[in-house]
Amino acid sequence: MNQLLCGFIFGILGMAYVAYGKKQRRIVPLVAGFALIAFPYFSDHLAVLIGLGLLLASLPFWPPLRGL
Repeated sequence: MNQLLCGFIFGILGMAYVAYGKKQRRIVPLVAGFALIAFPYFSDHLAVLIGLGLLLASLPFWPPLRGL
């Protein structure tokens, strides 16, 4: 149940990143959004799901990648 809820939350966040990336024509939020939508299908453990989800969700905010 917890994996389902986390996957749902990361999927919604991914959809928002895809919409933002398409509107602003920025590649990093677009790729991070698609990754956030897809990766919950391949994760078996809750800790991996949360860790990788948080990493992907923070990717557009990393200073070297902000301008892309």
